Amino acid sequence: MNVLFLALEGNPSDNFFVFEYIPGLYDQLELVYGFRSLGDDVFVVNYKDWDGTGFSRMFNRKFIKPIDINKMDMIIMSLYPMDARRQSLIFNMLDSFCKTPAFIVNPPDTIRYGGNKEFLFDLGKRGIPVIDTYRVNGQIKEWLMQNENLIVKHKLGEDGTEVYLINSLTQLEQITNGDEDNYLVQNYRTEFDQGEYSLVYLDKSFQFCWCRQKGPKSFHNNLCSGGWAETFTPTKTEIDFGISIIEAYESMGYPAYFSRIDFIRTAQGPVLNEIEVTNPCLLTHLDFRTPIFGIRFAQFVHDIKNTCRS
Repeated sequence: MNVLFLALEGNPSDNFFVFEYIPGLYDQLELVYGFRSLGDDVFVVNYKDWDGTGFSRMFNRKFIKPIDINKMDMIIMSLYPMDARRQSLIFNMLDSFCKTPAFIVNPPDTIRYGGNKEFLFDLGKRGIPVIDTYRVNGQIKEWLMQNENLIVKHKLGEDGTEVYLINSLTQLEQITNGDEDNYLVQNYRTEFDQGEYSLVYLDKSFQFCWCRQKGPKSFHNNLCSGGWAETFTPTKTEIDFGISIIEAYESMGYPAYFSRIDFIRTAQGPVLNEIEVTNPCLLTHLDFRTPIFGIRFAQFVHDIKNTCRS
């Protein structure tokens, strides 16, 4: 099968597609290998080369003359991050991809919905324990006038981008710059000091997990901010917690073929911080099952494609 694989490119080369390396997070090369191991032709493209109808550059073991996207059987939207600067371009691509016969992973509606942290409010309404999350309002400003520590996040931020620890109204105004509607606020939870835990699923099948710890000069647990990761043994309650989130997502009409569930451990049980469905971003070097995750991922996509199209 022909597989179109969207990826982030590092320093462009005339001879090779150089995957952008983000410390500990990027596993796109393994996913490409997984599809190739099943006999697929994988065409790697840089989302920046999208011209509105196709891609100006395409790599399949070497750079080739780009082929028509209508000839693709599968499109893997391995995009990272889905931030405000890229959203319009990504959605434009999705609109075009939806007009092709290709099977898209994750589903387009799931990608559109999952790129915005507003989903936390919807999951909370469905009974999922979620970190207390607020829109910028009078109560938030009152807390800041009392110098309370709060976390401010852009709705489209990813992997620690546009995430701030603040304790003053002046800081909030400087960050939002009159654009308060695009930011969310969360209480600062000390449980993050013990780590942020992540579970990886294919559909509702648990795959592997890890725990991220904060770096010495950071308030959050992202590896790009100096943090580090290690494996841990999840409880059945935690694995079931992840499945309940995926089920809640699907109940809203957004099936997640793959997902990463990020949570903290509290005295009341696991509490959701994030569900990631717009890109794998998976630390596969901490997965010790066989075959390697890239192959399992590719086989899963083949299987679910056949199921959905049968």
